Amino acid sequence: MPLIFKKFIRDPFAHFMLIGAALFGLYALVNDNEEAAPNRIIISEADIQRTTSQWQQKWHRLPSESELLKVIERQIREEIYYREALALDLGREDPIIRRRLAEKMEFIANDLLIPTEPSDEELTAYLAANPDKFLSPVRLSFSHIFFSADNLSSESLLNQKSLLARLNELPTQPVPSGLGDSFNGKQHYQQIADYQVARIFGRQFKEAVVTLPVGQWLGPIESGYGRHLIRVDDHIDGQLPPLREIRSKVLSYWRTEQQKKSNHSLYAKLKENYQIVIMSKPSQMLKKSVASESQAPKESLETVNRG
Repeated sequence: MPLIFKKFIRDPFAHFMLIGAALFGLYALVNDNEEAAPNRIIISEADIQRTTSQWQQKWHRLPSESELLKVIERQIREEIYYREALALDLGREDPIIRRRLAEKMEFIANDLLIPTEPSDEELTAYLAANPDKFLSPVRLSFSHIFFSADNLSSESLLNQKSLLARLNELPTQPVPSGLGDSFNGKQHYQQIADYQVARIFGRQFKEAVVTLPVGQWLGPIESGYGRHLIRVDDHIDGQLPPLREIRSKVLSYWRTEQQKKSNHSLYAKLKENYQIVIMSKPSQMLKKSVASESQAPKESLETVNRG
């Protein structure tokens, strides 16, 4: 296959232009009569059927003839004002309309630039290149002794450190009851996922606990509730599952990334057709704004003094 043809097949911009041209040609063919009479508004049978279905979904009954005619009249009114607004170019300076049209163009591009189905080899390579997206969560088993945030005095902290030293002198065993303050939750957690630890105790607490060694009392570590002495009994690192177990998830991520690449490539190609002129450097404009803001209070003060 010639090299130029291969590049053409892989180029998302070429796909977009070909499909767009085909759709434009089909639209022109189907709407040939409408183009010949630009001031003609056609309410087709399909339009009436769609209006009837929408009414039935909303009101759980069919519309009467008068109700249907009123809805059709509103649609005609909207179409007339829409065409008159286009004729007056009213949308050009409206940021909301401009944004909506740009978004619609992106939606069309997303629909047209659908990536081809990848092979298992491609997905395996993507999985290997992006392991952090697919690792199973870290799982922890730990015990903790809680000290309420209502008592964070220096004396309480000394007591916690003294208790910590005594705990580490004891052989590994269940935590004695009655230590610390009452905690509205468990004292022992078995193979709990790290994101669940963050949900219960807070992200900062989770980030500290996942770094602790196994089998040693450490702390105190702060959470949203107070302070905790912690002993991690087991730490299971996240595992990267084989492709067969998470193929649908990997495929979803791969498609999203390919879509972004295709959209970026399309935008770059379209941008080549425009001459972009920025009349002033943004950094210079920001400096002027900062300077004018710093001078504004002085001018107000001088005006008051003169008065």
